[in-house]
Amino acid sequence: MALDTWSTIDARLRDLQPESARELDEMREVAWTSTDPVRLELCRLRLAALLGHPTAARTRTPAAVAAGLSEDKVAQLDRWPDSTWFDAADRAHLAFAEQFTMSVSAVTDEHINDLLAHLNPEQVCAFVGAVYVIEVEMRLKMVASALLTMEEVA
Repeated sequence: MALDTWSTIDARLRDLQPESARELDEMREVAWTSTDPVRLELCRLRLAALLGHPTAARTRTPAAVAAGLSEDKVAQLDRWPDSTWFDAADRAHLAFAEQFTMSVSAVTDEHINDLLAHLNPEQVCAFVGAVYVIEVEMRLKMVASALLTMEEVA
């Protein structure tokens, strides 16, 4: 397990789009400071598995580690719907993050209401924004990695 390397934008991409990279850095900072870092990290790790991003799955965000992220719990992540390691709040966060990532148009009132059972409306908005940021960054890095590699080969 490594710390935080997943969230560093590749220098080649940063050179191509410095302003966009800076803005993404700012959005990432807001994401990790505006919601529970352990639950957000669990969601980030789940998204890494769903999207097929092994580098992101092997790394941990320092804020989540500092807040008490349990590697035993991480090891149970693929069984989150039924594992006793996850409580109702964890399940609400993970269910929303999975649905948001796989088909944002299929997010339902039930997903939001499940979050509202554990968070106030402002916290739900912060969490949704944070999931958006980590998903966008993960997809961007996956695509950029392939494109930048192709450019180097050409």
